[in-house]
Amino acid sequence: MSITNLRFGVVKEYLMICGQGVDSPFICLIYKVIGKINKIFYEGLRPCLSITDPQFIRSDSTTPKDPLHTSLFFSKYPEWKRIRAILSPSFTTGKLKSFQPMFRNSLNNLIDKLKDEFKHNEITDLRPIYDSFAFDVISKSAFGLNTNIMDNPDNPIFMAAKSFFQTGLTQQTIADYIKQVIKARIDSNFEAKDLLQLSINASVFSPKVTSNSFEKLTEEEVLAQSINLMAAGYDTTSTQLCFITRFLALNPDFQTQLVDEMNDSFGGKTDVDYESLMKMSYLDAFLKEIMRINCSVNRIDRIATNDCVIDGIFLPKGTSIIIPIWALHLDADNYDEPDVFKPQRFLAENSSNIKDYTYLPFASGPRNCIGKRFAEMEIKYFLELDFYKLIQTSTMKQLMVKVKPRNSQ
Repeated sequence: MSITNLRFGVVKEYLMICGQGVDSPFICLIYKVIGKINKIFYEGLRPCLSITDPQFIRSDSTTPKDPLHTSLFFSKYPEWKRIRAILSPSFTTGKLKSFQPMFRNSLNNLIDKLKDEFKHNEITDLRPIYDSFAFDVISKSAFGLNTNIMDNPDNPIFMAAKSFFQTGLTQQTIADYIKQVIKARIDSNFEAKDLLQLSINASVFSPKVTSNSFEKLTEEEVLAQSINLMAAGYDTTSTQLCFITRFLALNPDFQTQLVDEMNDSFGGKTDVDYESLMKMSYLDAFLKEIMRINCSVNRIDRIATNDCVIDGIFLPKGTSIIIPIWALHLDADNYDEPDVFKPQRFLAENSSNIKDYTYLPFASGPRNCIGKRFAEMEIKYFLELDFYKLIQTSTMKQLMVKVKPRNSQ
């Protein structure tokens, strides 16, 4: 597979904007493939194996692996199995439906914020606004907090979440805050209808007997899930919203198709119900294609818990197995014209053409992202925002997006 004749279309443009040319070390590493399995290489002193064979990924994704911490993302097996089983009821369809008023409230706050920004400023950086919107959603839905982030961007918890990936010091700030929220609820015997409360009820904080046979969550485990959810739950969504805004401004035909489907589905209704939103086939296909082209997480790591041999390759215990998601999504063996944006590839009539374990924006297997449906629902509600239309007003490299009422000329 030649790197020189692969980088065209949406992906090439994206790399250039990010400052990664077609010969960047990251991209070259991904595509120096021998068959579908990279050679073992080292990250520092750690042996790693990078794989792009779907069958190999299936084997790796469905076998429990060794983790690092007590959060669901890093927890060890079998601790991971226990935590996952306890948290899974937090993301059922019924629970997602209960978040609709919170989503709508955050969306209304976003609209008000945009109106004010565009009224007083000719140029507005949308990233901080999208950060505030995504954090507003997660803080309301997960923790029942009305932080008013849109008008209070210097909120210390918001600032801690934003710097979470740069320094571990902010983890303690978030943990201390969550402890205060938990203590306040227990002291007042108050139960909120949010994700944190479900964790509290299944933990040592609650005298209630859980309905499953697993040990209750420890205090450390409750805090670990909360920290990850608060920090990672907003950042990935905000990043996607920025990419979507830019993409729709550059590609108005896709924007028109989304609006047409929304008008057909909802007409003049302002209150969008969960069932109707989930039935919008083009919206769903569009979002899947967005996440294929621009996956928020570009690789998954798993760790061999024992010495083993897979497809003739010896993997000593502790070897990191890397699944390069972006490479899979842009492989011509997996997708026809992979660098071309084609939502129709994910429509129901074409879904059989998608190979298993080649579309992994939320990973796959038992350890897939537990918040997958929550994130998709949040972005779909954002895309249902029909007050504005996006217009390209400058060259692509220095893109300016003009945002105006959709019914204006």
